Amino acid sequence: AIEAARNTPVKIDQPELGTVNIRVGFHTGPVVSSVVGNLNPRFCLFGDTVNTASRMESNSEKGKIHASESAAEELQKHAPHIKLISRGEIPIKGKGTMTTYWVLNELDASVVPIPCSKSDAVADDVVNEFEGSYLGDSSFKSPIKEVITLEDINVDAHAI
Repeated sequence: AIEAARNTPVKIDQPELGTVNIRVGFHTGPVVSSVVGNLNPRFCLFGDTVNTASRMESNSEKGKIHASESAAEELQKHAPHIKLISRGEIPIKGKGTMTTYWVLNELDASVVPIPCSKSDAVADDVVNEFEGSYLGDSSFKSPIKEVITLEDINVDAHAI
């Protein structure tokens, strides 16, 4: 979806306006669904999972995919080739503090996946600490199995 947006002009006859920018967020969990309405029926999803997914989107940034910790764990379980980088703990309105992750695109393919659960992160005897200045928060430290630097990936550090 993000790649499609990046390739979609805002106005075809005015390419100088640039392309469509979207932000994406997702969460996993139980939902209730129903068709609502008589004149104009719509399929709707209800529940805390829907609210949390909405919060992931609203706390995302343009051109980025933002995932909750449970979504990141499921993503790594079912698609381990997809890379994640911890965003650390951030305040989420109505939810408190949550550990969240960025889902990296193909341009960021050289980044090593970050463990999704605390038990994964501390399982090894030796764990290097990645300095959070990469994420724009010098107080954040995330345990990972290998230290990466900006030279290792092709990403604008300020965009993350």
